[in-house]
Amino acid sequence: MPSEWEIGYQGIQVMLQISASQHIGIFPEQAANWQWIAGASSAGQHPVKILNLFGYTGVASLFAARSGAVVTHVDASRKAVLQGKRNQALSGLSDLPIRWIVDDVSKFINREIRRENRYGGLILDPPKFGRGPKGEIWKLENHLDALLATCREILEPNPRFAIITTYQVDMSPTELGMSLAGMVPPRADRIEAGEIIQVEKSSGRHIRQAIFASWAGGL
Repeated sequence: MPSEWEIGYQGIQVMLQISASQHIGIFPEQAANWQWIAGASSAGQHPVKILNLFGYTGVASLFAARSGAVVTHVDASRKAVLQGKRNQALSGLSDLPIRWIVDDVSKFINREIRRENRYGGLILDPPKFGRGPKGEIWKLENHLDALLATCREILEPNPRFAIITTYQVDMSPTELGMSLAGMVPPRADRIEAGEIIQVEKSSGRHIRQAIFASWAGGL
């Protein structure tokens, strides 16, 4: 395999490389979510401010910004954020309003609350497990509801959308949807929840990759 290689998907260019953890720089099964985010970002009369948390290498941020959103992209990995900036340049989208931030997500959210910064769209792709710089332990099943409760404080009064994806967790799509419902405004808006499936080309086998929940209250 080459040390890195470039691919294109619907006008977005991405540089890939195999990491020590065997990740390549994107999660291809997220393609359906990228399309959903692009549509949600282009809806409405005014540009929507979007916060992309645990944003990795930024493909979702690029789809959102290209659709007219003003994006704040946050990830604790400096390497991932630098790759996101590189992907933006490769895609010829350097003039689009994306703010790339290397930071701990929880600390960033708390600062945004104090600054009274608010967002109309929220994208979350939190990890199953992680450790902070001082040995703090993050476990999705234990900390997700607290994270979403904090995120609720940085949403605009009438936000446009929210979407969350999780991998390898001991919860069902229905449970994830219920957690998301506790974050968004208390209205009878539509929440979708389900599984992200890839179909193996050689055998047609359906491979479960992740679960998601999305809310389109302002669309």
